[in-house]
Amino acid sequence: NDILRPGSTVWLHHSLLKCKPAQPPPGTDPTRFPSWRHWWPANVIDMDDQKHRMLLELSNVPNSRIEVEDLFLTETLEDVIQNSEVRYIEWKDLTLETMSTKHSSLVGLKDLYSLSRPLGKGQKIDFFVSHSWRDNAMNKWQRLQALVALFVQKNGRPPTFWFDRFCLNHDRSTNSLKGLCVYINSCNSTLVLCGETYPHRLWCAWELFTIIAFQHEECIVSRLVVIPLDTTDDCPLESKSLDALTHFDVDNTHCYDPNDEWRLKSIISSVGCADFNEKFRKMAKKIIKMRFKDKRRTMKELKFIEPIPSEGHRMRAHVAQTTQTIVMIDSAVDDEPSRSP
Repeated sequence: NDILRPGSTVWLHHSLLKCKPAQPPPGTDPTRFPSWRHWWPANVIDMDDQKHRMLLELSNVPNSRIEVEDLFLTETLEDVIQNSEVRYIEWKDLTLETMSTKHSSLVGLKDLYSLSRPLGKGQKIDFFVSHSWRDNAMNKWQRLQALVALFVQKNGRPPTFWFDRFCLNHDRSTNSLKGLCVYINSCNSTLVLCGETYPHRLWCAWELFTIIAFQHEECIVSRLVVIPLDTTDDCPLESKSLDALTHFDVDNTHCYDPNDEWRLKSIISSVGCADFNEKFRKMAKKIIKMRFKDKRRTMKELKFIEPIPSEGHRMRAHVAQTTQTIVMIDSAVDDEPSRSP
């Protein structure tokens, strides 16, 4: 492990602590980083690379040593490709309840993981979903219903999805950084559900950057579907969340896990934060330009398409404002069904 060494600082989730310290974590601002109230900084005392174990001591808490599994234990990309099982979830297994943020415990995440299934050899997933779990679940659910309706209309079947919450093994989540390109390339298209918090989530930014970093612009346009969550009937092309992407600043983005944030920002800093910001803003401007240029479907054609509810929730969405916001939908929803699971 070349990331950590004795003297380094890591963050422990309070679930790993036998007793929660009385005082708040030092050096944190709970108003700015509300999720970090669940984490406590610790100093690395010793490391056993063979056993992949770490001896830590909580910052400002005497006699608080604890031995844990190496938090930054990672595999090579070759190991990730070989060992990481690419999984997908079917539309019938998605519900508004499972799309909500209340399933946040590790036990709950394991239950959600069981809803997904492994991808077969030679198969492709229809959509890699990039979104913020902090954005409104109902808004995302309604947009998904509308998208599924269009997909079924063209392909005669519901689409399949890659969602992090359902398809990642959270016991091995430290490898998600290296496995991201594997998951994206296992999907025909990338679906971006862009809401109010999306521009400020570092993982969302990293997902988008991974998509554009290794593909030609023509390929990006044909495989990217962007749906803002804050459009209205009166202003279907105006989105504050998309506009915020054009002013993106990596310093204003954060992760739920401060260890993830440290790793991602270390990588970005090594190539230059200013360069990263510039490339990201340029990409965001292209996305907005795509929205105005796409006239393949008129509002009238989209307005009365019936949403297809999942088996879990027989609810109807207001499709008019949702389908108006779908970007490059004809490119993403092929005339011929893809080789799907």
